[in-house]
Amino acid sequence: MKRRYFYLNSLEIYRRQSIALVFFMVLILLFAVPVLAQIETIDNGGIVDKNTQKDNEKNDAVDLDKSKYKPSGMSAVARDDGTVRLTWSDKAKGEDGYKVQRRAGSGDWQGIADLDKNSESYTDRSASRGVTYNYRVRAYNDSSNSDYSTIATVTTVDPEPLSDAEILANDTVQKKITEAVADQEKKDQAIIANLEEELRKVKETYKESTGDLEQTAACNIDVIPEDQIQAVVKERCETYPGKEQLEKAAGKTGSLLSQIFSSTKARILMSLLLLGFVLNNVWWHISHKSVRKELNHHKERHLHHKAQHEHHKKRHEKYKALHERGK
Repeated sequence: MKRRYFYLNSLEIYRRQSIALVFFMVLILLFAVPVLAQIETIDNGGIVDKNTQKDNEKNDAVDLDKSKYKPSGMSAVARDDGTVRLTWSDKAKGEDGYKVQRRAGSGDWQGIADLDKNSESYTDRSASRGVTYNYRVRAYNDSSNSDYSTIATVTTVDPEPLSDAEILANDTVQKKITEAVADQEKKDQAIIANLEEELRKVKETYKESTGDLEQTAACNIDVIPEDQIQAVVKERCETYPGKEQLEKAAGKTGSLLSQIFSSTKARILMSLLLLGFVLNNVWWHISHKSVRKELNHHKERHLHHKAQHEHHKKRHEKYKALHERGK
């Protein structure tokens, strides 16, 4: 019994020791992984922090101040499209890239490009035409810069003037011309529409004034031929109803009138009637004068509207001819 109990206690101890060992190994791995990520083994068997190694790499960077790293063979060629092609020989080692500078004439230098390492060419597409430029390049890294290359001078190509045919063949010019023609056609159509509207109003006014003139002319005896007046009067006098009865009555009353006119009262009465007739005739002439004045007024209005009608008609024909010519 004692041996069995001792055997069981030994197994329990081994089990607990195994659990404790696994637990400590997991803890060691959890703490060791971040530490191992920050260090690495070097050739001499030591260890160094990665940040320290980066600092060492910076300290070991190539010093570009030496003249042998200066770019050589700098050249600039102006192209027909207005760009400038730059080329040079890469002499630097350990550079991070190249910087390109440009100046117009004797002006200040300006950086125009930051290129990758080992670059040996660049195309300047921002240059203006017909301008003289100077170019230079140099290599650089985090700690130093090389000397500038020799200066390359070039004058960009000034384009030849285009002929009229080449200008008209350009798509942009054709588009602008088409738009201008369309806009002008719209303006011409608007002007013609306005003129037609004005002409319509003038025609209506002319028609109204002509109607007024015809009505006024019908009341003016001066515009009616005299023979026509006499014919109308004769016709009405000869064909009025009761003509025969009136003639008989006149024969019967002839003697009565001679008796009436023989008295003084009758003569006074007839004088008054004659005076009334004269006054009535004078009043008729005065009113007839006002009617004639109104007629002349309508005539003037008629002539004015007629002249205005002719003016608008000429303007309408003029703009219509311009519109046809524009097409």
